[in-house]
Amino acid sequence: MVRRILAVVAGFLASGVATAAIQSISSLIYKKPADLDLNNFEAVAEWTSQLPAPAFLIVAAAWAVGVFVGVYVARRVDGKRSTIPGVVVWVFFSLAIISSLFFIPSPIWLWVLGILACLIFGLLGLVAAAPEEYSVKCNRIIKAPIEKVFKTLATINEFKQAVPHITNVEFLSDQQYGVGTRFRETRLMNGKEATTELEVTELVENEHVRIVSDAGGAVWDTIFTVKPAADNDGVEMNMQMDARPHQFPARVITPMILGMVSKFVEQDMDSVKAFCEKQNP
Repeated sequence: MVRRILAVVAGFLASGVATAAIQSISSLIYKKPADLDLNNFEAVAEWTSQLPAPAFLIVAAAWAVGVFVGVYVARRVDGKRSTIPGVVVWVFFSLAIISSLFFIPSPIWLWVLGILACLIFGLLGLVAAAPEEYSVKCNRIIKAPIEKVFKTLATINEFKQAVPHITNVEFLSDQQYGVGTRFRETRLMNGKEATTELEVTELVENEHVRIVSDAGGAVWDTIFTVKPAADNDGVEMNMQMDARPHQFPARVITPMILGMVSKFVEQDMDSVKAFCEKQNP
């Protein structure tokens, strides 16, 4: 929590410095009159109404840079690269800009440009600071022989039997087991069918199997490992799924759907556990 608070503070400071640095350019080019009373709203309004469009463009650029830098720094400083600090900075920076638009007379186009700058560059800041990889992990102790558990995980058709959400499997390679096996899997997700192409890239009997897919702009790299449980009573099954987004939309969406993905993974592993133990009474 302390690290997250510090991330937000760092983001605010960074956004303030970045914004002030860009706006100082405008101040140097378009100097305010020496006798201008900044507390006199009418005088300020009259002065700003005489400023040319480039002066306002510099202000909009300062907002864009400020929100990008602030959001980026906040997410980078957070130890877990959570979106929360960045979103906090994004929201409050946007509110500050909207407030300034209310209090400082501005052309309508600056309202549009300023709000768009906040939305677009805030999102870009979040994406730029996002981690290269996300992981989902799951662990189960299964009361069944290690050979049975591994076979259920590594044999595509048997895995389909174990997991009721998988509605269809279509093999895309001649082989149906081992490294090089390619297949198309269809499963129900939130009441809708989703199809993914996968490939077995590693397999060591009764030890681990690795299955990789490239879907939705991200590489999903899953490895199942099995070993005797610590008390030699059953099998310890571990699953780790790493998601590596390589397209912009996926870099935005992947962290948002990790919770849902984790839920489906837990359900799959529960199904595998129940299937293996049912066949090993």
